[in-house]
Amino acid sequence: MTLPPATTRRRQGFTLVELLVVIAIMAVLAALSVGVVIKMMRVAPQKSTETLIMKLASVIEAQSRAVNDQARKEQIPPAIWSSLQASVGNSNPQRVLDAYTQLRLQQEFPTTFALAVSGPPLLGPKKEYRDALQGRSAPAPNNAAPMNNGYESSICLYLALSFDRMGQSFDLSTLSPREVYTDPATGLKCLMDGWDEPLQFVAHFDSATGATNYYIRSAGANRIQEVLPNEDLLPPPADDLSSKFLRLGK
Repeated sequence: MTLPPATTRRRQGFTLVELLVVIAIMAVLAALSVGVVIKMMRVAPQKSTETLIMKLASVIEAQSRAVNDQARKEQIPPAIWSSLQASVGNSNPQRVLDAYTQLRLQQEFPTTFALAVSGPPLLGPKKEYRDALQGRSAPAPNNAAPMNNGYESSICLYLALSFDRMGQSFDLSTLSPREVYTDPATGLKCLMDGWDEPLQFVAHFDSATGATNYYIRSAGANRIQEVLPNEDLLPPPADDLSSKFLRLGK
């Protein structure tokens, strides 16, 4: 007797349970991938900003030391010496020289257009700043621009870096196109962080040491930059980046 050939039942597709399992696995993989991408998107601008801040801060630090050394060798006009002597209320030559040095630093590293154009008391402005900024205004911030994150000090920082001081110079051509923004209306240039917002150039006079310290800051990913009453002592809030505390690993 011949048996009929065995027939195999052909499977028509996945069961509902199998489909649900596959969908669940794909959802988990997608969530993990999105998390990695978001993390990378946050890390990349922060790392590039930290690198840029440290590079610029090292240049400003070297140039400010050069200005400080040069100022202490300069022949101070008698009229300025007398005025400084009266302002510090002390006849100690070292105190007068310290006061003169602080004025020279303000002249070389202004952080506002007003200071750049008018210059510090007794000394007046640096000609190159006055020629570049007199009658000019900083670009208006974007409507969504974060508080205290305007263009003015960043433009001053770019100009400060463009000058050679006692052999200390910085090659601006080493900056990437994304790190430099040119205002189409005025032609003024400023320096941008990894989130495409202007870096901030801050000067702080330390009354305890009699020294002026310069910092470069970014508002970070939250785009809100808080004002610090004393950046020499207080670390930047939230995710702000500051050249001082980046050096300390904070």
